[in-house]
Amino acid sequence: MPKTSLRFRLLMLLAVLFVTAVAGLAAARWAALPWALGAALRAGGATEVSFDVTKVSPWRVEVDDLAFKLDAVRFAAGRTSFERAHWWSPSLGRISVQTARVDLDVDKLAASKPDAAPASAAPSAPAKLPLDGLSFDGQVTVRAGDKLEQALTVRFDVRPETSGEWRGEATVTAPGLDLAVAASYAPGTAQADFQTTALRVDLQPWRAWLEHWTPLPAGPWDFAGKVNGTVKGSYRDGKLGGQGEFQLREARLANPALAVTAEGVEADVAALDLGQMQASGVAVRAKSVTAGTVAMSDLNAELASATAERVDVSALSVRALGGTMHVESFVYRFSDPAIEAVVRAEAIRAEQVLALTQNLPARATGALSGRLPLRYASGALQLGTGWLGLAEGQSLEIQFQAEGLLTAGASPKSANYAVLKQVEDGLLKLKVTELRLDVRPPNAPPNRTAQLRISGEPVDPRVKAPVTLDLNVNGPLESLLNLGLKGGVSVGTKP
Repeated sequence: MPKTSLRFRLLMLLAVLFVTAVAGLAAARWAALPWALGAALRAGGATEVSFDVTKVSPWRVEVDDLAFKLDAVRFAAGRTSFERAHWWSPSLGRISVQTARVDLDVDKLAASKPDAAPASAAPSAPAKLPLDGLSFDGQVTVRAGDKLEQALTVRFDVRPETSGEWRGEATVTAPGLDLAVAASYAPGTAQADFQTTALRVDLQPWRAWLEHWTPLPAGPWDFAGKVNGTVKGSYRDGKLGGQGEFQLREARLANPALAVTAEGVEADVAALDLGQMQASGVAVRAKSVTAGTVAMSDLNAELASATAERVDVSALSVRALGGTMHVESFVYRFSDPAIEAVVRAEAIRAEQVLALTQNLPARATGALSGRLPLRYASGALQLGTGWLGLAEGQSLEIQFQAEGLLTAGASPKSANYAVLKQVEDGLLKLKVTELRLDVRPPNAPPNRTAQLRISGEPVDPRVKAPVTLDLNVNGPLESLLNLGLKGGVSVGTKP
């Protein structure tokens, strides 16, 4: 046999052995995938693992009916595929998860805490993830408590870039929710950047969820509205940062327990700090607000700052009682639901003010102004030291129906007794040119809650008799009010 022929055959035999060995190794590697996949899932803490490997080749593996449980998460997928461009590369290839079904208990997930790492251990991340990409298409059902359940349609696709970063997009949709996010991630530094490309929320379908996570004070509240916004942020050194901008439209708020309703509510949040969870530059508007028997309109408020602990109101105005009410800056703390503020009234109508009182023997028409500190807590209204009087350059008409109000202690033979009698009996109206109601004057006796001074003369020009009335009010001034607020009113101190 020629040497060349023997050499050729030896080379061919070595080549066949090499190819057979490599193919055997590849086959053994992929044949071991079911065992490796199950072992990897169990090593990660998964239980109740099950799957069916339906296709195996050096370039593609298909797994059907993959299912497992991991703490508060149940996972199932109709098909999971691993696709590799090069079978010899140390990568799982591109993973595609289709028709997935994920069941997530968010309360249990929030309550679970990962084991604390030693203080000396610095967080580390692999410089390169052993993947060529990952896509997911399925339904995620989130649950909370015994009754809350919502299905979300979730799709995302992530892939590595030549720079070593990973980039991807994700969408989450559900009734009343449309969210789309673009993000990037650097495995070597464990840093991420993200930005929403769509963010729309209808609050009505998510009201129960919001109340479950962040219950509003003095709730429950009935609310609805639509939120749009944009968020751009990052994750650096274990900390979340960035800002968001939001708009609320077509909103409505109601609290039957407080007898409070707001319609046509809008709000703009200029900046929300994601790291501090603090909003600034907040503007709130409402077409109408009803609190008990008081109807208001054109509410405008500016919030300098808002957090989960407190709200700093820098300005608030509303049309009410026929005029305008301005509320000076105040702070509202959620841990203390009492509201303390100073209200300035401009050109409010006396007839509408008197309509809020009960059993007051007087009727009046005209414009009033004033400044009153108020405190409202637990359904109780308290008035502080302030005043109410005629608006500048104005006069009003008043009619009494109170026997003895003006003639008590006066002699029936006095010159103006007959006129005073007609005024207190409601037979004559007074044109008032001076009116001042001082609420809880600082130098008054302890039981004095108000001092009222009225000066004027009868409206009838044929009656020439000036009338001056000084009236002291002792006892609870708030008991004269009937605001229709749930819980009533109570006697207050000077807030």
